[in-house]
Amino acid sequence: MQDVQARDEITRLRGLLDRANRAYYTDAAPIMSDREFDGLLASLAELERRFPQFDDENSPTRRVGGEPASGFVTVAHARPMLSIDNTYNEDELREWREKVLRAMDTTEDASPDASLFGSGSAPPDHPQPPTPSTPPTADAGP
Repeated sequence: MQDVQARDEITRLRGLLDRANRAYYTDAAPIMSDREFDGLLASLAELERRFPQFDDENSPTRRVGGEPASGFVTVAHARPMLSIDNTYNEDELREWREKVLRAMDTTEDASPDASLFGSGSAPPDHPQPPTPSTPPTADAGP
């Protein structure tokens, strides 16, 4: 790939990923799947590695997400909320689990919340908002 082609593709990917971030984080209306986003981001990172002359500190490869949608409050968690990174198969999920266990300085699950194939919900110390079929309770605050 020539410099001009690389520059054009880097510009295209940055624009597309910026739009996807805005749609996801600010508009709460995603325009692509997480897997598609992650693939495009990996392609951009590779191009930026191969063509460092097109470096840009504002690249989507250098920041996470965008401005959050309004209405969210900051919550302090008793236990850290750990990302599952980009896990798209069982091997990647197991690698992530091992990384978390190392960070926790243990080889055993520390609690039921550390389940490898959990529900995907927040741990019990983080109240969940009520759903239409679940009436609010006294402890279901922010």
